Parts: sequence; C-alpha cells; structure tokens
Amino acid sequence: MISSGLSLLRALTILADQTENKALQKVVMEVRSDVETGSAFSKALGRHPETFPPLMINMVKAGEVGGFLDEVLVSIAANFEEEVKARQDQVRHDLPRGGAVHRHPWCGGHADLHRAGVRDHVRGPRRRAFRFPRKSW
Repeated sequence: MISSGLSLLRALTILADQTENKALQKVVMEVRSDVETGSAFSKALGRHPETFPPLMINMVKAGEVGGFLDEVLVSIAANFEEEVKARQDQVRHDLPRGGAVHRHPWCGGHADLHRAGVRDHVRGPRRRAFRFPRKSW
C-alpha cells in the first residue's frame, strides 16, 4: 500500500479496518495514533513489543533512516508470509493422514493421534495369520 503512494496513516487505517483480530486491531490503531501525533513509525511499533518482534522494529527503523521504508515493509510482509506458510506446512506434515484423534481405552484413555491402517503403539505391529506354504505338486 505504501509503495502505491498511499500515506502511512491511511494504510494503517485500512489495515485496522480489515483486521478481524480485535486485539491486533486495537494495537494497529494505537500505532496509527502515535504516528499521527508525530512519533516515528519504529517508535510506535516499539511500544508494543508483545506484538512486533525486535527484528521488525529495527528493520523499520533502518528503512526510516535510509529512506527505503516501502521496500522494508514489502520485505517484512514477504518474510512473514513465508513464515506462516512454513508453519502451516509443518502442521500439515505433523498431522497424520486424516488427522483423526481417537481416544483409546486400552491406552489408559489418553488422546492418541492415529492413522488409518496403523496399529496403536500399545498393541504392537499388525500380525499376519500363519499359513502353510502351498505345495506346487
């Protein structure tokens, strides 16, 4: 939004309006208010260390000083999106196929992630019934 010529205040207002998370919306509006009263964007972000990591705040500060804030914000957004995608992929990888959670009474009643076709760790591996080999004559 910033690189398209939109002012930082207007971009923060739009961001707050589009945010569904009420707590984050409140923080963004506080940052907007701080910037509107003349505070630097990095200082306004720095007032909320529980929301914005120090790396993000320092990158914004460097962008303000160097005059390339729009590029820094695009970089931060790209890194954040990659991080979210990596976390989603990790969660998908960690979940078993089907993602079902079963309660097994033979495991003491604790919840156990269980894949279809895989036996529970308490019961051991699946065993095949013994069959005599067929004679070829």
